[in-house]
Amino acid sequence: MSLPARLPLPVLALLAGCATLSEQQCHSVDWWQLGQSDALAGAGPDHVFRHREACQRHGVVPDQHQWLQGHAQGLPAFCTGSQGYRHGSRNGDYHGQCPPDLEPAFLAGLHLGQELHETDQRIAEQDREIERLRRAMRADDATETSRRIDDRWLDHHKRERDRLNQRKLPHPVDTP
Repeated sequence: MSLPARLPLPVLALLAGCATLSEQQCHSVDWWQLGQSDALAGAGPDHVFRHREACQRHGVVPDQHQWLQGHAQGLPAFCTGSQGYRHGSRNGDYHGQCPPDLEPAFLAGLHLGQELHETDQRIAEQDREIERLRRAMRADDATETSRRIDDRWLDHHKRERDRLNQRKLPHPVDTP
C-alpha cells in the first residue's frame, strides 16, 4: 500500500510529533505542509534536521526550503496568547521560534499556562496525599491517636487543594 502524494493535515500532525519519518513518509510527504504542521505543534526550526536525518537513511533528501516556508507560514497560528497558554498548560517547550512582534503575546500565554500546569501538579500531589492519609486511617493497625492526627492532616491537604483550585487562572483571550 502506498501513501498518497499529499497527506491530510491530521496525518501530518501525527508525523510532526515523531522524531523520525518512515521511508514511505519520506518519499510521499508534502514538505511545506509538514513544516506548517510542525510549527502548529510547537516544533522549533531545527526540527527539520530530525526529518533530514531520518530520511537520509532512506536515500531521501528533504526539501528543507519548502519545510522552512511551511514552518514560517504556520508560526503565526502557533504564536498567539491562547496557543501559548495551551502549550504551557501541557508543559510544552518553547524554542524561541515566534517572530518578535508575536512573541510577547505568546510568552504571556505560555507563562499563564505554565502556572496552570504547576498548579495542576500541586493539586495532584495534594490528591495523592489525601488518598494516602485515607488509606492509613482505614488500615487495621491504625490507632485512634494516629487516625486523629491523620484526620487533621487530611483536613489540611483538602484546604490546600481547595486553595489551589481557586487559584487556577482563566484561559486568556487573544487581543488583536
